[in-house]
Formats: sequence, structure tokens, C-alpha cells
Amino acid sequence: FAANSFIFSALSVHLIPTLHRFGHPMATAVLFATLIGPMQVVG
Repeated sequence: FAANSFIFSALSVHLIPTLHRFGHPMATAVLFATLIGPMQVVG
């Protein structure tokens, strides 16, 4: 559980700028970032 929390925190901080840097539009980067929470519930 602790590792999952650490990785989620690190990912949520860096995901949007990283996706935007790799050429994804900002709206798509935000969409991908918002889908992380529901994906954790679904499994």
C-alpha cells in the first residue's frame, strides 16, 4: 500500500508535463491523468 501511494504521488505530479512534453495536447494529458483514479478502482 505504501509503495502504491508513493508511485501514485510521483506519477500524478509528473504525468501531465511529461505527456505534454512528448507532444500530446494538454487536454489529452489531463484526460489521461484523470483516468488514473478510476483505473485503480477497476483494477
